[in-house]
Formats: sequence, C-alpha cells, structure tokens
Amino acid sequence: MDDYDPAFEDEWSEGYDRPPGEYTPPVGVMRVNGSTSLHNVIGFSNQDFLGSLPLGTSIDVEWVPEPGNPADANAVALDIQGVRVGYLRAGMARDMHSQVVEANRQGFRVISSGRLYREQNDYIFGGSDMPGDSDVDLDESSYSALILDLQGSWPEHLSAWLSLSDEVRGSEYFETEWYVLDYQSKYQDELSALLGDADFVVLSGDLSLGTTVRGMSVDVYTGGIYVGSIWPRKRYGNERLIASVRSGSAVGLVHVKRWSDNVAAQVSVSSESDRGFLWLDQRLRALEEQRRSWDRYEEANKFKGESFDVWGLRILELKNSGHYAEALQMLIPVMNAEFQANEIIDRDTSSEFTMQAAIMYRKLKDYDNEVRVLERFFESRRDWDGPVALVKRYKRACTLARSRKT
Repeated sequence: MDDYDPAFEDEWSEGYDRPPGEYTPPVGVMRVNGSTSLHNVIGFSNQDFLGSLPLGTSIDVEWVPEPGNPADANAVALDIQGVRVGYLRAGMARDMHSQVVEANRQGFRVISSGRLYREQNDYIFGGSDMPGDSDVDLDESSYSALILDLQGSWPEHLSAWLSLSDEVRGSEYFETEWYVLDYQSKYQDELSALLGDADFVVLSGDLSLGTTVRGMSVDVYTGGIYVGSIWPRKRYGNERLIASVRSGSAVGLVHVKRWSDNVAAQVSVSSESDRGFLWLDQRLRALEEQRRSWDRYEEANKFKGESFDVWGLRILELKNSGHYAEALQMLIPVMNAEFQANEIIDRDTSSEFTMQAAIMYRKLKDYDNEVRVLERFFESRRDWDGPVALVKRYKRACTLARSRKT
C-alpha cells in the first residue's frame, strides 16, 4: 500500500466533499517557494477548470489537509483558486500532512507556486525554455496529459522553520540546512551557558570566514561569543555553507541542544540564494546542457586518444627509474588536459598528478616550477585548498625558491 494514492480512487477522493469546518483558511500565509519539486497527481476532477488555466505561468497552489478523507487521513489536497485539482503523492503526504496542520495551527495558509504543462508524444508544452524541436505544435485532437510542477520544500525544512520563534524566523519562509560544528568538546562551557536551563534553543548567529590547516572555514559567534567553526569537510557538504558565507551570508541560525552526555550545536543559513528552483522546462534544458557537457568531457578526458590512467602508469615508470625530466615532459601536457577536461563539468581535479610533478621538480631542485605547479592546483580548487601534504609542500617550496634567489 506504500504507492497507494487517494487521487486514484474516484469513489473516495473525487467524491469526497470536505465537511464544513474541516478546513478554514487561516489569515497568515506561509509561502513555501523552496528548492524542491513535489510529486503530485492532478486531473481526476475539475478537468474543465484545469484546462482553462494558462500553461507555463506561475499560479498559487494551496495545500489543504484532509484528515476526514476515508481514502487517507494524511491526504494533502492541492487547491487553485479554492478549487481542488489534485493531491500530493501519498508517500510525501504522510510526512507533510502534520507540517501543514501545524502551520495552520500557527495561523498560516500553506501556499506555493505551481506551473501547468502539457505532455504529448514525449514533448512538453508550456515553457519558453523547452529543449527539442521548437516547430512542434500541440495536437489538440490527440490525448495530452496535464502536469503540475509544484515548487516546495521537504517536510523537514517546514518543520525546522515552524519550530523557530517569530523573532528568529521573521516573516518570510526559508529553507534551513544544518551543519554540525567541529570539535564541539572544546566549547562545552560556552554552549552550556547559551542553553541556561533550557534543553533546546535557536539563536541568531554571526558567521565569518576563518582558516584551518584544511583550508577556508566558517567561524560561528552568537551574542559575541565564539562557539566553534565549520571545517571544509566535503563529505558533509560543508563547502555549501562556506560558499554561502563567502558570497555574503553573514547571519545565520545557531541551534543548541542538550543531550545526556554533551551539548551539541549546529549552524544554518537560508539556502534561498544557494539552491534556486528551476521549473520543469528549465530543468529539462539544464539536463540537456548537462548531457552535452558530459559528452564533451568524455571526449576531453584523455590525452592523445588514451586515458589519463594509462599515461599515469608510463609517467610513474619513468619517475621510478629516475628519469625525472623526461617524466615531466610527458606529465605537464597530461596535467593540462586533465584540468581542462574537469573544467567542462566544473569538477575539482585530483591532486595525484600535481603531487608527482612537485616531487620530481623538488628532485631536480627546480623550486620555481614546483611552486608554479602547486599554485595552479590551489587556484583550481572550488572549496578548500587541498590535501595538507600539498599545503606543507607548497610552503616549503616557496621557502626554497626564495632562499635560492638570495
């Protein structure tokens, strides 16, 4: 029954009339224009009304809980201009229903933007950015399906925003993504002082850029008190927060919670500027451009027709036999090709070739070129400087290069 959806049951959903008083629209509005497209089903009722709405134009869609729906007490209906046109998919509604009910309890109607499209013969109609043959027209005499692209957020984002105080969250909805502060054991006294007698607080925080041995970080303050930093750990997605602060997001939220054996802290900034929403036609265009980029990458991801791995084995063989100059003569153009290939798909290049080049330049006492090859690697990085070993090697190479000139 996991895939069961009330909108598929004409007997229950299309025929279900909300009794008076089941839903009274609150006065306030929580406009959930987030970063996620929510799956839904439409078109099982009010076909004429849906057909009268313009394609590819933003319209307000209200999320309405239907606890009395016999098909599913967790149903979340979708209304346009007070007319029910569909439902959130059942799997999403299970988690979203309680958040919509809580928003209503706090005095908010839950509204997001939607756009209607028509699908016919693998073509999507309704957007100006559609990929494919622009000369294809909708055949009004043949079947076509309506699609509602619904801009929204995951339930946990709604839950986080609704749990904040009015003072902290303000009047505009925003998505929150929490990042765990590193080395919190050092700051237990400061975090405990922020909690006082409470078990949980969310406070306004000031965020600034800092530095660590791994590269750029985010230092977190609240009430003028330093409570820790977010280090550049890619597997936790910390580079997104660092990039956000780097682009000007200096104010965030600090979430402090008391556990049985410690006090833990997380930090967040509004992700509105980090992850913009793309409508269906824009997503299809982006996917098409991404596919073309990968095709170009596959063509560029080699040197003289052979993969970088094959060249790497040849270079390593020359290096291990002490033929450093010959190995570098082969390695540098291979490195250039690898950098250029990764730029196509906006991906960081592995440090392996750079490390091998730096080692061989050091062996040859060519410190200037060692510095240059390391600097190129660092300049190509998008989030953090790179392995600690390369950072240390760079500092030493700079010292050696300067000493040779004095």
